[in-house]
Order: sequence, then structure tokens, then C-alpha cells
Amino acid sequence: MYNPRPLPPSHFMKLLVSLLSPYGRKVRIVLAEKRIDCELELVDVAPADSPVVAYNPLGKVPTLLLDDGTPLYDSRVIMEYLDERFPHPPLMPVDPVTRAQFRLALYRIEHDWYSLAAEIGTGEDAQADPGDDAGTSAAGGDERT
Repeated sequence: MYNPRPLPPSHFMKLLVSLLSPYGRKVRIVLAEKRIDCELELVDVAPADSPVVAYNPLGKVPTLLLDDGTPLYDSRVIMEYLDERFPHPPLMPVDPVTRAQFRLALYRIEHDWYSLAAEIGTGEDAQADPGDDAGTSAAGGDERT
């Protein structure tokens, strides 16, 4: 059951993530590129008592717990937050058109490449979810694995 509980006050963030999640990898790359100090907690989202469920109503990873206890989920939301909160070095282009093209390229990677990775991993034909980061498959959004 979703029941956000505040973290103890600190100056650090915590990322709940699975090593197998490509969405978690994206967030970890942003953290590394920006040299942001963040605690990583490896979680298994399969059990009903997974710590992710307490912070994320979707029960998916990655989930970022801010230093004030606020949970953020969805890799795109987390990455944009990190780029805005820690503006140097900027990871997104400043020009609006170039920024939009960059976002489209990220969308195509998620939509096209992740579905291929899922197909290779399962040996089945993985269909991409047309929703915006809302599915549970590797092609459709942040995941429960």
C-alpha cells in the first residue's frame, strides 16, 4: 500500500533501484555525470513488502527519495529534477528546439531500443507500450524489476 513516510532529515538523497533496470541505469548515469552524491539502495520490487511500495504508488524503480523525504519516480522526471537542481554541468541543451530534439531522441531509445532489449532477453516479440512511461514492460516505462 502506498504510504509515503519521510526520511530522517539529511543532506543526501537515496535512489531505490534494481541493477537490471535500464531506467535505473539512466538515472545512475546522470548522477555520475553530474557527480551527485546519492545513496543507492538495491531493491527487489517483486515482493509485496518491497520498500518501493512505501514511496511509489506504482511500485516501480527507479524511485528517488529527496533529502526532505519527498519521493520522485519515473526516470524522466528524476533526470529532469536532477538537471534542474544541479545545473552544472548541464546535461540538456539550452536551446528549446535542440532540447526538444534531444527529448525525442531519448523517447526513441526508450521506445525502440528497450523493446528490442526485452525481446532479446525473453526471446519473445516484445510490444512497446504506446503510453508515456506508464507500462510495466521494459519497452513501456520504469519497471518493477
